[in-house]
Amino acid sequence: MEQDTRRYRVTGSIFLIALAVIVFPMIFDGDGLPPVKIEPMPEPKLSENPTPPPVVEKNPYVEKVEALAKSVDAEGFSTDHGTLMGEAVLSKPDGDTRVWAIQVGSFSSETRALSLRDELRAEGYEAFLSSIKKEDRVMIRVAIGPYLDGGEAEKVRRKLAKSLAPDARVMAMSM
Repeated sequence: MEQDTRRYRVTGSIFLIALAVIVFPMIFDGDGLPPVKIEPMPEPKLSENPTPPPVVEKNPYVEKVEALAKSVDAEGFSTDHGTLMGEAVLSKPDGDTRVWAIQVGSFSSETRALSLRDELRAEGYEAFLSSIKKEDRVMIRVAIGPYLDGGEAEKVRRKLAKSLAPDARVMAMSM
């Protein structure tokens, strides 16, 4: 009870002090400071021959960004090859292939793809994911690579076919 009384007294004192800080200056301020007169600004003089604004050269990056935006759909997948931008592009190898990867599996479930990727990494392989969109369906591919020698990639594919991934295939890899 005594503690409540003390709390009310402290609260009341704080209220009275705050009221005094706000009200007393209003009462005893008088007229306040005298107003300051500011001279009006002179009208700007316009020249009869205004100089045209400088010609700004078109930034070359704007064209590149516009071209990139046209090559990507709303979800970030390339309209050319269907791969999610920033991920490795896996395609059929040809005579110009310089970098190879081994596609181990393709899943519609990200959880299954991550599980296989982690299993391959635990086995010591450099496994990664690459998402592809075909006909409004997104598939997540699990691959191993990169390999700079197609023969080496084929040897690893055969080894994987015996143990973990019988359907593994060698693919061309690019970014």
